Amino acid sequence: MNQFEINLKKQRSKKQRIAVMKPLTLLALFCGLLLTSCGDDDNVSCVRCSNDVTLDFTLCREANGDASVNGQDTDTDYDVYLANLNQEGTSCN
Repeated sequence: MNQFEINLKKQRSKKQRIAVMKPLTLLALFCGLLLTSCGDDDNVSCVRCSNDVTLDFTLCREANGDASVNGQDTDTDYDVYLANLNQEGTSCN
C-alpha cells in the first residue's frame, strides 16, 4: 500500500467515526436541553376539583402564586381562589 492509499484509508476511517459521533453528540445535546428546560415547572402544583354544577377541572398553583384553571391563569391568588371554590361547595384533592 502506498502513502496515498494509507492517507485515503485514514480519511475514510475518520469520516466514519465522525458520522457515528455526530448523531450521538446531537442526541446528548437534545437530552441535556430536555432535562434543563423543565426546571421552572417544579414550582407548579395541581389538584383535581369537582362540584355538582360543572365538569371536573384542574386547579394549579402557578410559580407566581396565582391560580390557573385547566391551564388558564386566573390572575387571582391561589389561596383566595381555592377558598372561594370551597365556599361554593367545590371539593379539590
